[in-house]
Amino acid sequence: MPRRPTTSSSPLLKRLRLARGQYIDEPVEVLPKAWRAWASDAQGHVHRVRLELVLWFLARDALRAGQLYRPIGRRYADPASFLMSQERWVADREEIQRP
Repeated sequence: MPRRPTTSSSPLLKRLRLARGQYIDEPVEVLPKAWRAWASDAQGHVHRVRLELVLWFLARDALRAGQLYRPIGRRYADPASFLMSQERWVADREEIQRP
């Protein structure tokens, strides 16, 4: 999945914010198959609260994977990238470890 910045909320989130009632008329095809059955009942009605929870879980997973971010925000980076290189550590080790 390509990384792309998020600058505003999606139209689906805006509709959910304005929705009232237990069920909403939204397609669940945008959800991964594992979540579709949980978000809707046997008649195909989509539970508003469950759809919101699915979207929060998906957003959390995308944030953790670095697929969702704000252009001005901090993006995930490998913690090892903040350390000095192996070559520099070998060269400067004696000086750094000296008490």
